[in-house]
Amino acid sequence: TAQMNKSAFSEDEIDRIWEKASTIEGLDSKMFRKDACGAVVMRSKYGVLNSNFGWVIDHIYPVELGGDDSDVNLRLMQWQNAESKGSSFPLYKSVMRFEGFENVADERERRINAKKLAELKEIYNFTL
Repeated sequence: TAQMNKSAFSEDEIDRIWEKASTIEGLDSKMFRKDACGAVVMRSKYGVLNSNFGWVIDHIYPVELGGDDSDVNLRLMQWQNAESKGSSFPLYKSVMRFEGFENVADERERRINAKKLAELKEIYNFTL
């Protein structure tokens, strides 16, 4: 699930998660990144839950199912997408994506990609 508590991760951890996220052509990668659902977030909006560009750190394999805080299991996610995902795995629902110059409502089913799923399965030894 989304980690809504800013103090749960150190600045170094937050920076590492930021650096792993997709960059967007034409936008400054120090300021903007894209989450797995296609929503854009701003670096300065970490933990800000009243902004369309706010983001949190998501546990890809949820803690409730046995996931932990290892870097391989963490990614940034626009806060509304993270809230919608909750502890769903490997299928989940996203609610925001980037279009034009803003994040817009866009509800759709998503699936953890096969490569990441295999990597997580190796570490956490779960069955689907």
